[in-house]
Amino acid sequence: MTLARRLVALARRAYAYTQTEATPPAWQPDRIDAFTTPGFMGFAASDDRAAYLVFRGTKLHLDSHESFLATLQAWLTNLDYAQIEDDGCLVHRGYARELDEVADRLAEMAQDHALGGKPIYLTGHSAGGALATLAARRLHAAGVPVRAAVVFSAPRVGDRNFAKTYPVPLVRIEHRHDLIPHLPFPPSLARIVGHGLVDRVIGALDWLAPALERYRLARTEYVHAGELFYDDGSEALYRVPPGQYWSRFGPILRQELEADLLRRGEGPTAEAYRAAICPRWATPVPARLMDGVRLSTTLAHIARQARARRLDFLFDHHIDGALAFIDRIERITR
Repeated sequence: MTLARRLVALARRAYAYTQTEATPPAWQPDRIDAFTTPGFMGFAASDDRAAYLVFRGTKLHLDSHESFLATLQAWLTNLDYAQIEDDGCLVHRGYARELDEVADRLAEMAQDHALGGKPIYLTGHSAGGALATLAARRLHAAGVPVRAAVVFSAPRVGDRNFAKTYPVPLVRIEHRHDLIPHLPFPPSLARIVGHGLVDRVIGALDWLAPALERYRLARTEYVHAGELFYDDGSEALYRVPPGQYWSRFGPILRQELEADLLRRGEGPTAEAYRAAICPRWATPVPARLMDGVRLSTTLAHIARQARARRLDFLFDHHIDGALAFIDRIERITR
């Protein structure tokens, strides 16, 4: 929990980054170095125990001509959902191009901050989480000792092969009614929306169709990588990967039911949950159930608010929601 709190605080602080105010007051790094991409920025920080590479998400700042251009570039990057080949996978072209601009610098900074065999963690919120997800894979391939990536409310980055072969631990933390993690659309929804709307529009634009061919939505394949902890507003739900629910949690569920309903024996121990790779404070949920419910409930919630002319759902994407989630978990585990 100490690590989670540090990472969410770093991701949060990236939105208000200055050289002297990059980290929470409770922890000050020994070193800090900044980097910028065409539309985003971030920093590397380290102490005697670990190193951290932090990416900022999309920020609206229009106080100067340069900041306006950076904001425009960030939004163009987010919208550039065409997929390109990257180390045997298909990935989001916009995010890949952002990282291409700083590939050498990121590798050098990561290696420099991780001297002595220190682990390095990557983090970010929203688009920053997407950049951290892709950067962690690339840095691992370059020999950088990436221990894990922890991202908050991050959109999808790559295809099924990207998710299947992701080489380091990746933890995603998402909040209810947050639409951003559902973007770009997963394959089934992309086919429906693509064939029904987007691809038809592209096909109708004869003079632009060749340039927009790579944006045919039905041809994209975006799948989340890593493990998901989902904040439903009252408890933490852990998404169990497809096909693993009964093998990993069947004995635990049976023991829970016997203890709660039949009063036979004790409930499962914390060691049983650890063996199943799930903390005691989280409720394991089969992937198909969670995937089938989350998007539909999110869209229904947004539709209700839209009819009431409210935009409260936008706050569900804010980084403070992840911070409140970790606060709640800490209270549970004390």
